[in-house]
Amino acid sequence: MSITFKNFDSNKELKAQREMFSLCFPETVGKNTEKIEHYNWKFHSFPNTPTSYEYVAYQDNQILGYYAAIPYQYKIDNEILTAGMVCDVMTHPNARGKGIFTKIGHHSTDDMKNNKVHFTTGYPIRPEVIPGHMKVGWKAPFELPMYLRPLKSNDILKSKKLGFLSPLVNIFMGLYNFIINIFSSIDKIIEHKTFSLDEFLKEERYQEFIESWNKHQKYYLIKDKEFLKWRLGSQPDDYKIICSFKDDKIIAMAVVKKTELNEINSLAILDLMVDTNKIKASASLINYLKELKLLSKKLILKVILN
Repeated sequence: MSITFKNFDSNKELKAQREMFSLCFPETVGKNTEKIEHYNWKFHSFPNTPTSYEYVAYQDNQILGYYAAIPYQYKIDNEILTAGMVCDVMTHPNARGKGIFTKIGHHSTDDMKNNKVHFTTGYPIRPEVIPGHMKVGWKAPFELPMYLRPLKSNDILKSKKLGFLSPLVNIFMGLYNFIINIFSSIDKIIEHKTFSLDEFLKEERYQEFIESWNKHQKYYLIKDKEFLKWRLGSQPDDYKIICSFKDDKIIAMAVVKKTELNEINSLAILDLMVDTNKIKASASLINYLKELKLLSKKLILKVILN
């Protein structure tokens, strides 16, 4: 099989790429992530320079593979480095099992290296792609933890066809959460405020908070307002930003989104940052999230730390 590789030209090849995307990710059909507008937001509106990296594999004038990375900026040991955040990697269903995934992976990462991308990152959700990434040279240095705090058992038991047990189980869950609150040392002086994305972008106190937070981190993704505006900008109404205040300063913040986890309605914490000198603020913030109107009696709280 003679395969050629080249940089992806969205002006000429986007239609074919979108068709392959729908075949490779059928769960996106009819959703926002399938649309051209979502593609343009993801790969062509990122605030950093250079632009995103995109590559295609061809055979007989047909696109059989696609590999892309967004240039995230990290600060590591006081040096700003560029990471290629790999996403939307795919091989046409008719061409799988022929080594295309590995070949386009080698071609793409070699080219990014030549363009001064220091490392690549990714969060593959399909186990079957992991071996292909490993062949290209990826490593799995650690696993990201996911923490769950159940608030009600309704949806959990309903998904197991045991919904009739919810009233009894909820009594024990209520007691469990009550005990947690007792030992959480919640600071009653802390105030919390919920922002939409537009409201948050006007909040001037974030700059002081993020600068203070950065000083205590050895490695971190640079999350200035421009980055957050882009990252949350595809569907801004889906996200809420919660800030915790003390002495008129932000001491903690979280980005949250209502979601569904295995048919269980949840509130996902997609980012959580707490001032190192005010670490107890996290308990107050989590307690506040429990009481938000974003939550209903059937929701659980899902916390993802990264």
